[in-house]
Amino acid sequence: MQRQGRGWRVETDGALIHADAVIVATGTNRVPVVPDWPGMSDYAGEVLHSSAYRTGRAYVDDDVLVVGAGNSGAEIAVDLVEQGAASVRLSVRTAPHIVRRDAGGLPSQVLAVAF
Repeated sequence: MQRQGRGWRVETDGALIHADAVIVATGTNRVPVVPDWPGMSDYAGEVLHSSAYRTGRAYVDDDVLVVGAGNSGAEIAVDLVEQGAASVRLSVRTAPHIVRRDAGGLPSQVLAVAF
């Protein structure tokens, strides 16, 4: 990830991506971690850790990059889309395990604890 103009340039295996805003959803057990990326101190846009995220309304018509696909990152990405962000990209290092939020009205977490 590199600073580019007013945004960020992210190079992936499949594409080059530009984002106006970056939301970092990394860290474990409610301990925020924001990596020190080169160019971060010169970045004029917003970098927000998921622990400080409240609503996607502030990102209407923005291109947003969400870093991290855990529960927080995935929920934030959905909220950004629903609130009207122009585009939302989700950056992951390794493929996440994706499960349904609920099955037949029963939350998946209840079933996971039982098993």
